[in-house]
Amino acid sequence: MSKDNESSFKDDLRDIWPSEGMCCEVVGCTGPILKTHAKYTAHWKLKHVTQINVFSCPHKCKQKYAEKWKMNRHLKLTHKYSSEMVSAIEIPVSKEENMHYVCPGNVLYRKVSKVNTEARDAARKARQDYIREQNLPVRDQPSGDLQVCRGHYVDFNNNLTESKVVKRW
Repeated sequence: MSKDNESSFKDDLRDIWPSEGMCCEVVGCTGPILKTHAKYTAHWKLKHVTQINVFSCPHKCKQKYAEKWKMNRHLKLTHKYSSEMVSAIEIPVSKEENMHYVCPGNVLYRKVSKVNTEARDAARKARQDYIREQNLPVRDQPSGDLQVCRGHYVDFNNNLTESKVVKRW
């Protein structure tokens, strides 16, 4: 397998989101390292959208939150609601200007979609076909050449018809 094919093979097996996380790419946005795509999505909604949903407490305390889970927590802790009561109540929602808005400029929201995985699977199959057609040698034991990430390697079956990521013992 050529170095280019091996490199793209490793790229196709990468995680959807980097395991070490990443910072927001928007210039001037100072935020924490976002460990998951879900946290990135929540960050994007709070910082890079001009208008946000604001959830208001239905009681006289007039507490407001930009995230529904925080309002649910408030109702449980402050007003002693049960989970069933929180699910049953209608929480008033309004659109308001985002006071913490940071313009993303030309940075687009990082979207994870099924299209990416379908393209990745097609590229993986094409490389496997290439290995089969070129009659390239395949090692029986995992080696550092086919390392995907720490402790994980690509392993092909004897017919080169299937591959899988295996964990080194």
